[in-house]
Amino acid sequence: IPLPQDMQWSPVFDFRVTELNGDNRPDVLAVGNFSDTEVLTGHYDAGNGNVLLNTGKGSFNSLSIGQSGFAVPGEARSIVSLKTTEGNEVFIIGLQNDSLRVFTKSAAFSKKSILP
Repeated sequence: IPLPQDMQWSPVFDFRVTELNGDNRPDVLAVGNFSDTEVLTGHYDAGNGNVLLNTGKGSFNSLSIGQSGFAVPGEARSIVSLKTTEGNEVFIIGLQNDSLRVFTKSAAFSKKSILP
């Protein structure tokens, strides 16, 4: 199926399929961007992290950064998820020539935001 339009604005380098909002359907976190382009082309940097919620009908709804709290500007290259000893899921984002970013899945996600 075609991805939502805002997923088409920049390259995606990694994604993580995980359950985010408590509905037992697989959702998607995605990161990307690419700046090592020729001068005439410009940077592909319109992606600042994407959250796609599974509708259960064969499609996904894309959340804005304000809705999700998942903001990853820069050239993100990888997402790794880990479980803490308390059972919480933590997402570690690797960025090109930058520090790691860490997000935790929020219990309040189903109400408003997912990742503080």
